[in-house]
Amino acid sequence: MNLFAMHESSFFQGLTRLTVVDARDRIVVIAAQLAEKTGELREKWKTLVSQDETLDKRAKAISRAIEDDFKSVIADVAKANKGAAELLAEGVKQWAQATTAPNFKTGDADIDQLLSAIKYLLGPTIAVLQVTRGRWMSRADEYETLFYSERRVLVMFEEVRGDVRKFLEENDFPNAQASYSAARTSVDAFVSEGRTSGQRNDAAELRDDFMEALTDHLKRTAHDYDKFVVENREKFFGAIGPDVREEFLESDAWRKIADDVQGYGLDAKVREWQYFATNYFGVDLGTLSDDVRERLKRDLRYVIEDLVETHKGVEKGYRDVVDVVKNMRRDVDAALP
Repeated sequence: MNLFAMHESSFFQGLTRLTVVDARDRIVVIAAQLAEKTGELREKWKTLVSQDETLDKRAKAISRAIEDDFKSVIADVAKANKGAAELLAEGVKQWAQATTAPNFKTGDADIDQLLSAIKYLLGPTIAVLQVTRGRWMSRADEYETLFYSERRVLVMFEEVRGDVRKFLEENDFPNAQASYSAARTSVDAFVSEGRTSGQRNDAAELRDDFMEALTDHLKRTAHDYDKFVVENREKFFGAIGPDVREEFLESDAWRKIADDVQGYGLDAKVREWQYFATNYFGVDLGTLSDDVRERLKRDLRYVIEDLVETHKGVEKGYRDVVDVVKNMRRDVDAALP
């Protein structure tokens, strides 16, 4: 009886050292955490994509507005330049054919009327250019704000990835496998430690029952882990996939926007307008007398001064947009490693 009691005591003490229950709890918890995290990350992905799509729509709207501004200002300036050239050419033609040259010293009504007509003609165009300059500056600010918002979305994306890395430190499937392996080791040791053949047979039967149940739990955890991997690999853990990168950065679309904005070449057109205006709208003043020609050039410079300054303002606004689209967009791309 004493020997039997010693053997039984050793057997039940061996039971207390088994880690099967701990392994079961750990494996089940990991499965539950994986299932919960999968749903949580699904919602976070929807939120991130929705925010990014909203910003993309705003970007496309800004691009369309820029294109409309460009077409409008081109048409307005072309019309004004043509009108100014026609007015000036007609005046020069009349003075060249007149028997008496206009008298700038006493003030010639025809001269004043022509200069006033040109100034009146250019007034609305100057106003359009000023509005356009303000719009381009506003577009640059809108793009800048948009890019800051996009970078914030990417920061949020990286924060979620960081959270997933921490989550997997405790809940990755290898942790469940490690718990399973530890349980297997403990029950194998329990079987080998049996003092009698009967105890070893009982321990082996118990081990098989334990491990069968534990294997079922591990399989369910493996299934939940597979779902987690399928939904989140290349999104929230592991290397960022090309589809995910394109989802957020839309490199091709932004490259097209940048190419379109630069392709407008508004800065070059502005320089053409300036050259055209400062060269008296392409009108040859050589048919006039020296005195009349020089005085007309002087007074015309006063008339076109505001126009040229406005041209410079439009060019500055355009360059601001180009710089934002090129430089700040690179910063957005760099925010996603």
